[in-house]
Amino acid sequence: SQVIRMNVLYGGYEPNAFTIRSGVPTQWLIDGSQAGGCASVLQAPQLGIGQTLLKRGINTITFTEPQPGTYAFSCSMGMYRGTITVIPNG
Repeated sequence: SQVIRMNVLYGGYEPNAFTIRSGVPTQWLIDGSQAGGCASVLQAPQLGIGQTLLKRGINTITFTEPQPGTYAFSCSMGMYRGTITVIPNG
């Protein structure tokens, strides 16, 4: 498996760009303790992700993305954005 980590800050996501391998289960660990307003909802429609972030503890989203490409994620209003780039495994 692979793990990516992100903090939700008042001004956006840190970091806001990731690279992962295709076909490998991924855990996305998100610290939402500073999330507020629209940043408290994370959406990545192409990955089938839409989640309200808890402000206490770490939010964990697990997914496996088999197809190489670049996938966008954002807050519910699209103000804060980022990308996950999936590269071929191997």
